[in-house]
Parts: sequence; structure tokens; C-alpha cells
Amino acid sequence: MALTQVKELLECTARCHGKLADFYLRIQENSDSEAVRELAKDLAWHENELTHEIDEFTRNEDYAINRAWVQLKPELDPDGVLGDLHAETPDTREALLAKGIELDGNLVNFLHRLAESAPSEGIRNVFRALERKEIEDQKKLANMGRAD
Repeated sequence: MALTQVKELLECTARCHGKLADFYLRIQENSDSEAVRELAKDLAWHENELTHEIDEFTRNEDYAINRAWVQLKPELDPDGVLGDLHAETPDTREALLAKGIELDGNLVNFLHRLAESAPSEGIRNVFRALERKEIEDQKKLANMGRAD
């Protein structure tokens, strides 16, 4: 099993959010639907905010947890967390909400596995907090779909 610093895993998580922001911006630029463009714009902004928050945490040298090591299970592939973002482009607001829920679910699964493989309660809590945030985001997206 490979050893990886917590900071590297958090940076991977931030890159995932950056990729999601780029995905949503691409949809915003290419969609013919005003509703899809507005939702994609909001989702991209949100993903960029999350990227910024995680980046700030990992840059803070005072957090010793960033320097801790985690022994990864072989099936964890941080670079493959999201899957192929070019496979399909949602063309309706409903499809975009569903895709957002799916992508957040991929992050939830990744963060859950990281929490499960964490060697200490402190590291587990970091990944569980991020996992809870992604679950909240999934619920918000689901509620947006119900509000239509």
C-alpha cells in the first residue's frame, strides 16, 4: 500500500472541485438554455469557493495534520474520482442537477474511503467533515430539483 500525505489528498480534493468548476463553466458557455447557464454559473462559483477553502487549509503550515501520512488502499485512485467529465453534457436544468448529484456522490465515496483508511481520529474528522459538506451539497441540489 502506498503512503500519501494528507495534504496531497486534500490538494487532490481541491483539484476535483476545480475540475468540476471548469465542467460547469464549459456547460455555461455552451448551453442554449438560460436556466442551464444560470445554474451552471452558480455551481461553478460554488466549486471555486470550495477549491479556495481547501487550498487555504493546505497552505497553512500551522496545521500539522497536513503533514500526516495515510496508507491508501489500492482501490483509491485520487485522480479518477470524478470519472469522465467529457462523456456527456447535460442540456436541461434537470439533467444538470442530476449530474451534479452524481458527481458529488463520487466525491462522497472518495472522502468516505479516505476517512475509513485514516490512521487517527483527527485525520478521519477532516475527511468526514468534507464528506458531510458534499452530502449537504447533494441535498441542496436534490431540493433544487424538487422546487421546480
